[in-house]
Amino acid sequence: MFTSVGGKAALLKLALDWVLVGDDEPVPMSERPVIAEMQQLTDPRELVAHWARFVAELEERAAPLAAVLVAASDADPEAAGVHAESEHNRLGGAAAFLAHLAAIDGLRPGLTPERAVAAVLVLMEPAVYRTLVREHGWTRGEYAHWIERAAEAELLGGYNAEGARKPRERR
Repeated sequence: MFTSVGGKAALLKLALDWVLVGDDEPVPMSERPVIAEMQQLTDPRELVAHWARFVAELEERAAPLAAVLVAASDADPEAAGVHAESEHNRLGGAAAFLAHLAAIDGLRPGLTPERAVAAVLVLMEPAVYRTLVREHGWTRGEYAHWIERAAEAELLGGYNAEGARKPRERR
């Protein structure tokens, strides 16, 4: 089986590509309709909510394979390359989301780019999905709502000091 697609690393790359986009069409994630829809949004809270649902759906497909990729990368230099490329792409996705959020004046004042990227990467982390959903029984909807609340609080400043949700402001 490995040799029909080019070896273990090539098989992992192919499988990862499929689970990330949800099909075997040769269309990059950046050109998918879900990304185009997010690029059209101009309300920061709406963008964060849409992004949170997108991340939850993506992790439902990708988190199991991500664990395999991490384990394989410990033992195989080619698999480590696939993992490094995957992490690079994850960082690119986080940066693109944050760039759009910044372009629509959605980032809270004083938030550094480094802190914003770190927060988004944690919210997109497959291990977090596995912990909350697979190990603790959260639904995908609960997980998406948690991402949304956490992103609002960190990126938009959506909660007051006591943890209560601030009212939505219409732009």
